[in-house]
Amino acid sequence: MAKQLILFRHAEAGPAASQSADAMRELTGFGKEQARVMSEYFFRENIPVDAIFCSPSVRTRQTTKILIQRLSFDPARVFYPHELYDASLDILVEILRDLDDAYHHIVVVGHNSALSYMAEYLTSSAVSLTTAAAAMVRLDIPRWREITKHKGALLHVETPAMQEESNRSNDQRRTDRTI
Repeated sequence: MAKQLILFRHAEAGPAASQSADAMRELTGFGKEQARVMSEYFFRENIPVDAIFCSPSVRTRQTTKILIQRLSFDPARVFYPHELYDASLDILVEILRDLDDAYHHIVVVGHNSALSYMAEYLTSSAVSLTTAAAAMVRLDIPRWREITKHKGALLHVETPAMQEESNRSNDQRRTDRTI
């Protein structure tokens, strides 16, 4: 059975007070709205999720909390490997190769540039994830340990801006029908 990987970049965070405080950065009000919009997208599209792997930083935890609340997702299936914070491409590949094969639909909530590099590595498609963007990748592999370069297909990249534009278009169509 194919695997599905969603690489979900955290929503917009405020600036760090210092380099050592980066992991403590919180979402801005705009970032919370971005996370809400994307969580609604996951819900509305009924995107399957078996487990979520989240960087332990504050901003990724906040993004994940908004997502799991909207999906009514079991918090026991959310994992916070410390390696995800400031992970390189090699570390991300290692983390994914070590996943339980019972998981078929995984979300990784993390940071750029590693998530964009991972999408490019898996799909050979140019990907640049903005804040709160999600890249959906299909992997035609039966076991996670078989992840290698170009084993995936980029299905879609979704952003909060795309969702807001879609919502405005839907609102306009509804308005046009009532006139």
